[in-house]
Formats: sequence, C-alpha cells, structure tokens
Amino acid sequence: MADDVLWNNRSRAPYAGMYKGKDGVRAFFDALGIIDIEQFDVHTLMDQDDTVVALVDSRWTVMATGRTVANPLVQVLMVRDGKVAAFDEFEHDAEAVWS
Repeated sequence: MADDVLWNNRSRAPYAGMYKGKDGVRAFFDALGIIDIEQFDVHTLMDQDDTVVALVDSRWTVMATGRTVANPLVQVLMVRDGKVAAFDEFEHDAEAVWS
C-alpha cells in the first residue's frame, strides 16, 4: 500500500468517508468493528492497466441494531508502482440497518 493511499467508502454507514494514508486505512478497518461481517466473497475481478475492479457479495450485521443486510459491493483499486494508491468502495444503500 502506498504511503499516501486514499481509501474511500461511499455509503451512508457511520464508517463512510475518505481516509488518507496508512493510518487512515487502519482507522477505516477499526471503524468496521461496529459490524459483524458474515460473508465477503469476491466473485469477479477485472483489471486494465493500473485499475482493478472487484465485485463482491457481502453480508453483515450491525451489532447495535441486530439487523443483517446482504450487501453487494463494487471496489475499485488504483495501483501505482505495484502498491494500492487509491481504493473506492461503493455499497448498496443499506441505510435501514443503521436505525
């Protein structure tokens, strides 16, 4: 991972937003502690030049509400000098599980 990596989750979840640098990525994964990830299956990978796209089937439960959602994801990674330089994650709008 590049030292200046940009890590972005584009959802309405409490952990959504832009995280910068390796410490930011650690903060993102720490923030995921509010959910219990039950499934994370990458079923399609596509790449072209310095871009990789992953299509993911996920299912997780919000620990505070007990609500579970099947949540398809699209992840786009940009690679620079063999390291992840940018990550964008797009989630299904699962706003209802948060309240």
